[in-house]
Amino acid sequence: MRRITFLLFALVLSAATLNAQITFSGTGCPTSDNGTSQTTGDFNKDGKPDVATTSESGNTVEICLNQGGGKFAKTSQNSVGTPEYVLTADVNKDGNLDLIVARADSGVPGFLQIFNGAGDGTFTPGPSVTLSERANEFALGDFNHDGYVDIVTHECNFENAPVCDVYVYLNDKTGNFTKGQHLLGPSEYTESFLHNELIVADFNGDGKLDVAVAMSSIATGNKMFLGNGNGTFAAPFTITPFGAMALGSFNHDNSLDLIVPKVVNCGQPQCTTYAAVYQNDGTGHFGLRSRTVMDGNQYVATDLNGDGIQDIVSVDIGLNGGGISYALGHGDGTFGSAVFVGGQDTPRLPVARDMNLDGRHDLVFTHLVGGGTNVDLNNNAAVICTPPGSASLGAKFCSPGSGATVSKTFTVKASGNAPTGLQRLELWVDGHKRAETFNDQIKSTITVTVGSHKVTVVAVSLYGSIANRSITVHAQ
Repeated sequence: MRRITFLLFALVLSAATLNAQITFSGTGCPTSDNGTSQTTGDFNKDGKPDVATTSESGNTVEICLNQGGGKFAKTSQNSVGTPEYVLTADVNKDGNLDLIVARADSGVPGFLQIFNGAGDGTFTPGPSVTLSERANEFALGDFNHDGYVDIVTHECNFENAPVCDVYVYLNDKTGNFTKGQHLLGPSEYTESFLHNELIVADFNGDGKLDVAVAMSSIATGNKMFLGNGNGTFAAPFTITPFGAMALGSFNHDNSLDLIVPKVVNCGQPQCTTYAAVYQNDGTGHFGLRSRTVMDGNQYVATDLNGDGIQDIVSVDIGLNGGGISYALGHGDGTFGSAVFVGGQDTPRLPVARDMNLDGRHDLVFTHLVGGGTNVDLNNNAAVICTPPGSASLGAKFCSPGSGATVSKTFTVKASGNAPTGLQRLELWVDGHKRAETFNDQIKSTITVTVGSHKVTVVAVSLYGSIANRSITVHAQ
């Protein structure tokens, strides 16, 4: 009886922990005013993820290295004209992360500036990519399966409407890029004033990356370009959501869904905003699943409370006074009521990642007005499995141990990490996939037959590289 009472108490305590309000400890790095974007990556290969931030006022991209213990220090900066957006990847496959920065210098055609990483947290100017117009956003992915990261851009002439184009640029395997397919021309109006205008992902599950483009009219809907796997894309079709998008997976069906901000009732003293979740049917077509009232117009999906279900984090860049809020997912594409986190005036473009390697997902953001890069450390989420370091792509088992004797039904807890972060984890048993999660931690209960079994965790990096780790267990 005492054991049953203890187990009930433990279950109640666990449920209370998962449903408790998430609290954060603010830290950060003193970057220059008017931050336009940031990205995370292990720039000095010390096992801890760092931050790169672009500053419009400073005309720089600035590096904040992770000192451990939740502390970050600005260590270097590179002049870059008028930076608009930054992402990181190893574009030339030398083992070091590089930076790709979209420049929006006035009076000149747009271009992307690449900064080659030295692997010690410093960068030097590398090749540039000349664009047709200024790009306020771009996205990365290996579109032709050659192992090298390619680019898709959203380029706009802001002096004319704006008029925007979407182009593909293919990596020549040296870190230089050549213009490829013209996906979308200026005759159709894209969303061009917020980020989250391009999403790269495998939306139909065929192993080839696709591109979703945000449009500015409900009459047209957004556009989906399915990838052919050779660097080209099929003719687009219309998908239901329209406007800026963020990516998530909210109902455990292994398909990637979309979050779209909606703003209504702006004739009132304060606009009403909500996050609309559109559920993927597995083919790249979407239907409205839920609407959650929450201030904000830029989103990121992450498992904020550690229950294995993706949640929505929203930042309000000033529409309703500024700030950050979140809504916890139920696992079926619906969400609880939004919770306001803090009063940052103009947070922008949140990134969710475990920055201090404690197994909890933290929030990184910059400011449209004012200076500084903020890192909000997650204090109290449940932890499935603390990750390995970020110096290289890898997977880790927390339980069971290698060679362990287990019952026929047992639970696997594992995690992974990579210099740019993980896209997903897969769990395989004896060569068959048994579970998958778009997360850097996985907890899955599986049933096997009596005997020895090979259990493998596969870690897939943000841009598709793969590493795995296997153990053998003995079921009885």
